[in-house]
Amino acid sequence: TSETIVVTNTLGEGEGAIALTATAGGVDIDAAAGKDVNISGGQLTLSSKTNEASAISLTTNVGTSETIVVTNTKGTNNGAIALTSTVGGITMKVADEKDLTLGNQW
Repeated sequence: TSETIVVTNTLGEGEGAIALTATAGGVDIDAAAGKDVNISGGQLTLSSKTNEASAISLTTNVGTSETIVVTNTKGTNNGAIALTSTVGGITMKVADEKDLTLGNQW
């Protein structure tokens, strides 16, 4: 079938021109396997409102071909991609017999 639901605001210009708010419950965005969830716009901000371990988690857990990629294609300064912990550390782990590679080029 070819069902499509579209929510469009043609005149709103503010940061909250379209808002999806759950004041007491959660919000779940779930696409079918093999389909994308595409979020794009100006600056993308992902913030947690909770004080707990894994407050923000980026996880994939479906098969052995999975990868997670963070790419900056246009940034040229030293901070083009930054991992910052203002009061704690940063831990990087890889599986046994796998490499953790840090360097200037591929």
